[in-house]
Amino acid sequence: MRKSIIKVVTSFIIIMLYASCSTEIDMNGPKKETIVTYAILDASKPTQYIKVNRAFLGEGNSLEYAKIPDSTLFPYLLKMKVEIIDANNKVIKVYDNYTNFNIDTAMIYKEGTDFFSGLQQYYKFDLSPTKETTSDDTLYLSSDYRYKLYIEDPVKNTSCESEISGLSKITLESPSTNAISGYPLIGLISDNTSLITMSSSKNAKIYEVKFIFYYSEENINAPSTNVKKTVTWKLGSVVAEKMTSGQKIELSYIPSSFYYFLGRSLKKDDNLKRFADKLQIVITYADENLYIYTDLTSPSNSIIQERPLFTNISNGIGLFACKASYKRFFRLNARSKDSLYYGRYTKDLNFTNQFEK
Repeated sequence: MRKSIIKVVTSFIIIMLYASCSTEIDMNGPKKETIVTYAILDASKPTQYIKVNRAFLGEGNSLEYAKIPDSTLFPYLLKMKVEIIDANNKVIKVYDNYTNFNIDTAMIYKEGTDFFSGLQQYYKFDLSPTKETTSDDTLYLSSDYRYKLYIEDPVKNTSCESEISGLSKITLESPSTNAISGYPLIGLISDNTSLITMSSSKNAKIYEVKFIFYYSEENINAPSTNVKKTVTWKLGSVVAEKMTSGQKIELSYIPSSFYYFLGRSLKKDDNLKRFADKLQIVITYADENLYIYTDLTSPSNSIIQERPLFTNISNGIGLFACKASYKRFFRLNARSKDSLYYGRYTKDLNFTNQFEK
């Protein structure tokens, strides 16, 4: 019976990630309601969101329940509290929706497939920048603090809670971010393996790296039209052995593969002229809770589809975790632009070095 309960509750948790759930459950007793919490605090943003659903078993198809708002949404407000606790175990800030009234609600529209479409309620609150903020990076979580989430159902007199630690900033060492003026230049012509190198964050377990290429398109039949676009080149991820700050994290890649990626991602169109703009590196790093949760809920290539449920919510089900993002812009250097204009993978994409925009 416990195995069946886990299957149903898991299907309600994984609203934003990948999911696999049982389609039919047999019930011999009354339904049991469970608080399902999904909250990933983003250290790079001031506004934080907490999604809370309810899950319970009933006779019939569990996927049909998921499509009915009354089956997943609480019809009343829950009591919500977030405490920020320092290294001396002192509570230095309290957010709640019943005493300090600095936690609010927001209605956000979500498209549904297995779950219902429509406006869904989130709880939200705004954090202030931490002392780890620099002129280049603003962090709203601190690795020196713990963040405790407490949720109470005032009608059923049930509650759940969880606690996480914050993150610190990272430093990109390679490619170099030094520039005399404007954005630093980056070279993407080497066929040899290069490294993305960074100094790690405290409490971070996984680092994902991607490049976002910004460009624009102009139709030669309507020169006044200029459409800005982006395409994302995912380089991969690295799992840290230790969750301490200052250790070297490296991810290998082949720079010249960028042009092969563009050639596969963009379509040839003789009616278009394209103009290169800039390249952004984005490093997203997350704590161990999010790493484990994502690892367990991502699609499996194994014939063994039953995998353990991960939750770090006491007396409830779900996930409380944190992440952060590091972002820097670069310009392609001259030789990299030549490869973009005339290289074998991109020469037919009509990138031009004239009248760049």
